[in-house]
Amino acid sequence: MTVKKLLPPGTMAVCSADIDQLILWSSYNCDLDNINATVGVNEVLMVINSRIIPEEERSKYDEVYTDEWKNGAYLILASSGVSGWVGAGWISSMI
Repeated sequence: MTVKKLLPPGTMAVCSADIDQLILWSSYNCDLDNINATVGVNEVLMVINSRIIPEEERSKYDEVYTDEWKNGAYLILASSGVSGWVGAGWISSMI
């Protein structure tokens, strides 16, 4: 699998999927027991940090990571003031 370049910190972003709400996780491992917050899909998001999911972790957690998480994850801050991790495929740059 080719790893796409992740957005740099400071990038303004929006949800790129047709969903009701975006779930933000407490860690990039997206542990189902560690939901940090949810945000509306129309909120403006800012990338705080990014993390590429190492190949050995991707294969180990294939049943956990959806395609949106395969390339990496972002720690984001939403315009509502909440923050958390989201799979890189769930958001895209506003520009």
